[in-house]
Amino acid sequence: FKNDLSGLTNQIPGLGNALNLLKNPITLVGAGIIGISKAMADSVRETANYGDKIFELSKKTGASAKDLSALGYAAEMNGVSIDELGNSFKFLAVNMSKSPEKFAALGVAVKDADGKLRPTKDVMLDLSDTLMRLGPSAESAALASDLFGRAGANMLPMLVEGKAGIAGMAKEAEGLGIVIDD
Repeated sequence: FKNDLSGLTNQIPGLGNALNLLKNPITLVGAGIIGISKAMADSVRETANYGDKIFELSKKTGASAKDLSALGYAAEMNGVSIDELGNSFKFLAVNMSKSPEKFAALGVAVKDADGKLRPTKDVMLDLSDTLMRLGPSAESAALASDLFGRAGANMLPMLVEGKAGIAGMAKEAEGLGIVIDD
């Protein structure tokens, strides 16, 4: 058997080294630990980067990190990146301020009882109910693009879920422990 094995290792380059590694179980365990450690470090780094991105978007949009991370999950479940969500929030906030008549025509209030702009998240959720009633169509795509900017059409699959559907996805994100507290 030994002669057969040495002949085989000569025919397949590198096999001899691989077989030598198998002789030492400690080497295998060490290699496994290194692999697991690298995967854990990568995961921690990715989580930290995501958290940084959420807090940065929170500063830029005025939306809370908690809302953005929960809505970010809903967006990503529908093929929309967190960056697209953030850009759409910025575009929506500008529209709320500069063109409140667009929202009034849809029956969506942009100001609260004190005359201040409502939270962007709340307006987005109200608009999602309007878009849900329209369903996926050219009209809803045009409306989403007009109100949310370039990302609006991409967000349509999430928006047509309506307020209850989006809230359900946000609750799922909380259950998974991926919602970031402010």
